[in-house]
Amino acid sequence: MTFRTSFAVAALALSACAPEFSFVPKDPDPEDVFAVIDVTPRTIDFGEKNSQETVRETVTVTNIGFNTLDVSELTIAVPPSFTVEPVGTTPQSLTPQATWTFDVVFHPLDSGVQEGTITVLSDAINEPEAPVTVSGKGAIPRLEISPDPMRFGDLFIPCGQQQEFTLRNVGSEPLVISSVMLGGSASMLSFPVLPPADLTLDLNQEYKLPVRFDPTIADRFGAELVVTSNDPAGEAHVGISGSARYAQEVGEQFIVPENIPIDVIVAVDQSCSMDDHATQLNSQFASFIQVFANANVAWKVGVLTEDNGCMTTLTAATPNWQAQFSNAVSYGAGGSYTEALLKLTQNATAAGCNFGFRDPGSPLHIILVSDERDQSPNAGTQNYWATYVTSFRAFAGAGAPMKVHGVLDVNSQTPDASSRGPYGYIDAVSWTGGTLLNIYDNNWPNALAAIAQQAVADIGVFELGQRSPDPSSVHVFVDGVEQFTGWTYDVARNSVVFDPDPAPNAVVDVTYGVAVNCGP
Repeated sequence: MTFRTSFAVAALALSACAPEFSFVPKDPDPEDVFAVIDVTPRTIDFGEKNSQETVRETVTVTNIGFNTLDVSELTIAVPPSFTVEPVGTTPQSLTPQATWTFDVVFHPLDSGVQEGTITVLSDAINEPEAPVTVSGKGAIPRLEISPDPMRFGDLFIPCGQQQEFTLRNVGSEPLVISSVMLGGSASMLSFPVLPPADLTLDLNQEYKLPVRFDPTIADRFGAELVVTSNDPAGEAHVGISGSARYAQEVGEQFIVPENIPIDVIVAVDQSCSMDDHATQLNSQFASFIQVFANANVAWKVGVLTEDNGCMTTLTAATPNWQAQFSNAVSYGAGGSYTEALLKLTQNATAAGCNFGFRDPGSPLHIILVSDERDQSPNAGTQNYWATYVTSFRAFAGAGAPMKVHGVLDVNSQTPDASSRGPYGYIDAVSWTGGTLLNIYDNNWPNALAAIAQQAVADIGVFELGQRSPDPSSVHVFVDGVEQFTGWTYDVARNSVVFDPDPAPNAVVDVTYGVAVNCGP
């Protein structure tokens, strides 16, 4: 027996019974193939910090996988008190085990708790969006201003108004206000009182800051309050608005005549003491009229002596006009109003017998000649003369210059001016911008020429109908075109004065605003 055969049979039998096998490789660990991210720390709490403090924490991003980690972006959803440094460093590619860091910085710009999230976006298999939560509490000064905005509304020129801003510290540290200013269109605004230098307000403490609006120009405005402080938010800007207008907007139109006439009323006291003065007046009347002739203007003189107001009217075409003037002013019996020339002149302005005397638009000059005090009705009462002057203006007509001149007894003025002297007369002269002469001055007849010169100067003068226009609001148009030169507004005469005069038949339009009386 041999062992060779037995082994062969055994081997054959084993081969015939053996099962079939297939070999499948084992699945690898994903972390062995892909990028895996680790971010630390995931939560950052900076605690409470004040406005002078800046703190930071470092965030580390690590690739703990076995393939390259691509960090594509940081999404930052945090309040302005938080920043990320360095800025703009993504995307990043991290090889296995490599790290990348960024800092989260906290500098309080607001008070109270502030929170946010910074998210790391990548192709990591385990956490494509890895959030880092951040929080902190600000202990800072915070300026609150009210009202915001401030509105003054629509005010009449020149009536001002005052309002107050309230500056309050609503933060948790002292607020130091270093300056307050008015910006924008603030020409009509002012601070009646300024805060002290480096005003300091503790928590919830406030300061009242007055602002005044004094309207001077008809316009709307937009301004602002600018406050500089240690509030980390920087300068505070609060709007201020308002508008100004005139109580009355006036438009007046005048037509320039081809030959501007001048109308003169000479009211002469006919009492017996006036005999010598009438003689002086007669002697100078021709030289008075010569001024008009030299200026090439049409003149008209009404001599007034009668109580009924009927005048002797003289023009350059009147035959022997100088003799007629002498006859009219010479001593006569007089009447009830011969020493009441304001009343006598008022009668003349209303008398039908003087119809046609006035040339519309022409200057009107009234010359009062008397050596006595005025004895018109109501003489001696306060401002009684104003009623008479008003009637003279109405007689002159809208836009026509009107002046009252006086040849009077100025030597008889006393502390009690209502009892003697030119009381009433002199007020009318002063109010209308006329000339005052002393009847006892031997040179006064020669000075009549000055009155005539003043009358000639009123050519090209347009008196405004309202007594209180705002000079800055006056606008002048000639034949529809606004004129910026060649004219002035004379406050004393309340008139627009041209130099040179507009052409004959030109249409002059004047617009202006009338301010209100704001009261005491």
